[in-house]
Amino acid sequence: AKEFACPISGILPIDPVIAEDGRTYNRASIQSLMDGTKPITDLKSPATGKSMGPNLVPAVQVRNAIRALIESGVLNGDDAQRWAEVDDITIRATEEEDADAMVLLGNEYLSGSEGFVLDKKTGYEWYVRAASRGSVRGRAHQGWCLFYGVGVKTSQMEGAVSLASAAEKGSEFAAYYLGFEFFHGTDGLPKNRERAK
Repeated sequence: AKEFACPISGILPIDPVIAEDGRTYNRASIQSLMDGTKPITDLKSPATGKSMGPNLVPAVQVRNAIRALIESGVLNGDDAQRWAEVDDITIRATEEEDADAMVLLGNEYLSGSEGFVLDKKTGYEWYVRAASRGSVRGRAHQGWCLFYGVGVKTSQMEGAVSLASAAEKGSEFAAYYLGFEFFHGTDGLPKNRERAK
């Protein structure tokens, strides 16, 4: 598994890319390094220490090889198990249009965890896609993003409507945030402890 591990994070790359130094990295790890390098012309390979450019190319063959090795049992352990779980979520969201997987993928982008690039806009977009497929969880998370301006321009009215819609359909997440805002009377909602219940 060491051959496939990202030289920066030391884990199997969730979104493998090949950098100009010819090495394979997890996109989130190398992107973070590049974002912190100013000017970009000062960028150095984490593997060799030599100068390199900022271009990244998706390493589809590496992703497929990792998948095959995990499925065959050659790669195993916690790192391989987590990789397989994230790969499954990604496939279900992107290829199978699974709304629950879209919410999970939105969560990964919003938190920037497990090898994902922190990208709140993309996280929000996954919630919107899930909501458009009838997902109550997707609608709740979309409303939360709108209400608090996470990954999208703040629209407390639209956010409150989405949260209310999801809460009416049983989302405890949405009910909690609406209740919190009504209880405290913050962020544009009037203080109303009766409605907070």
